[in-house]
Amino acid sequence: MFDAWVLYGGEKWFPYIIKEKNTGKRGFEINPSGRWGRNEVVGREKISLLELLSGIASRKFSQGAVIRCKPLSRGAGSGDARYLKDLQFSPKLRALIDGLRLKADELSDEGSESRLDRSSLALTPKHLAQKMSNDRTLVELEEALASVEQDTANLTTSEREAVVKARIGQGAFRKALIDLSGDVCWMSGVQGKELLVASHIQPWALCQKNPKDRGALDNGLLLSALWDAAFDAGLVTFDGAWRAIPADALSATARKQLGLDKEMCLPDRFRTLRRAQFLAFHRTVVFKGSSNDRCD
Repeated sequence: MFDAWVLYGGEKWFPYIIKEKNTGKRGFEINPSGRWGRNEVVGREKISLLELLSGIASRKFSQGAVIRCKPLSRGAGSGDARYLKDLQFSPKLRALIDGLRLKADELSDEGSESRLDRSSLALTPKHLAQKMSNDRTLVELEEALASVEQDTANLTTSEREAVVKARIGQGAFRKALIDLSGDVCWMSGVQGKELLVASHIQPWALCQKNPKDRGALDNGLLLSALWDAAFDAGLVTFDGAWRAIPADALSATARKQLGLDKEMCLPDRFRTLRRAQFLAFHRTVVFKGSSNDRCD
């Protein structure tokens, strides 16, 4: 791994993969205690790259922890321990770690809103792998948005929004929402990628003040085509308690097809503070109105 190093003796020392003789396990060798000796005494361990980055991002390791490193000038199998706190990172890797740390803090803030225990939100290798995938998806999404802005500069607002729905709504934005939840409609439970649409809560055309909101995953809902059409037209919204509210203009037949003949709520795992803010905008600006006072 040449994206991380410790400066020592005028050289860069890089963490390297070590194979454990007894078990054959491979990984970066970490000693959380900072001491070296027999494994059963000092507790050093082999960890994967994901575990290493996860521990750094979540501040799992103490200041005294050390990692086995070596400079390029030394041969295979040689090396020494260096303090993990002295590890430096390439800009790309540092940005990833800082982003993961920020997301962990955001998740913790959202968790406190839902009375979740902070310790349950610690990054694990599995979560980190998912977040790394999401980071790549977000980069793809930003690039796609920039491309749309350039390609549609001479179109009207309505024409541009149609292009966005075709290229963004069914591209990286949709992929990111599917990665988040699987290929299932968040409201109806209908399964199948081909049947799902990535719905913007705050419409693309109304994000002029904050263009990045166009690609924010919290500004999205993954819905079946019928749910998307009703939501996009302002015939359905969600109240402050996450309950689906039909507009007075929505027909009885449509209500039944949408399942709104009974109370329906957005599932708990999609209830974020930022999504609640986007939904408040949708209720105020997009929704066509209801005599039901639950939407207040």
